[in-house]
Parts: sequence; C-alpha cells; structure tokens
Amino acid sequence: MSFPGFIVDYEDYVIVYIDGACPFNGHPYARGGIGVWFGNGHPLNVSEPLDRGEFSEQFPPTNQVAEIKACIRACQILKKFDSNYLIESMTNWINKWMDNAWLKSDGTPLKHKHYYQELLYLTKNINVQWKHIPSESNKADPLAKMGADQY
Repeated sequence: MSFPGFIVDYEDYVIVYIDGACPFNGHPYARGGIGVWFGNGHPLNVSEPLDRGEFSEQFPPTNQVAEIKACIRACQILKKFDSNYLIESMTNWINKWMDNAWLKSDGTPLKHKHYYQELLYLTKNINVQWKHIPSESNKADPLAKMGADQY
C-alpha cells in the first residue's frame, strides 16, 4: 500500500505524532492546545487551541483532555497516535471503565467519558498501533504548545 506525502513505517502504518499542551493545567485560567504532526511542513499538520466553549471555571482544560482531543483530531485525519496517557487509557483502562459503567477504580465517575466514547467511535474501523513517544522526541509537542498559546 502506498501513502504519497506521508511517512510510513515498515508495516505501512502512516506515522502521526500527537500531543496536547495545557499551561496552568487544571486551573481556571488554564489554556489548552493540540498538535498533530504528519511531517515537516505537511499541509495536514494541526496546531490549534481547544474550543473554549467546552470548558468553564468548574471544568477547566487539562493536559489529559488536550491529549485526547489531539488524538480525536488525528483520528479524524488518519490513524496512528502517540501519548502514554492515551495509550494506557486505550489499551489497559478503557475496557475496565466500560465494564464498570465508566467508573474509575476508586468508584468515581470518569470525567472525560464523552471524549473516550468519541475516540472509540472514531477508531472502531481502523487499525491503530499505539506507541509512546517521549515529549522531547514528539514532533507534535511544539504544535500543541502553539495551540495552547492561541487559547
């Protein structure tokens, strides 16, 4: 299979880096942004703020939400993502949450359930290979930070 204009690995997966940034994480004045990187100067690269309309002082943006939203955005575009939090969520925790009516192991409701449901829907018919990339090597990190600056 060929994907002109994209970087692919030896198994023909299109490589996409994602990241979320949130200066002042979890505080009422937090600013969230996302980054999606397909390649240097690629026209599908994304650097954008989170939608302010989704947040409030009681529900401020967080780094975790920014990472989930970056993955959702990448899913809307293609199929491979990087974030240790997201990888753990999608490979280890999500089935437990669903089996427990979206409750965490401490019995409290999962705050970002609707984002995970959207992500499950978007990844339903695609083969996703989850791989963690450290922040210092994640090419989407600067894009996410620029997106947060636009918040």
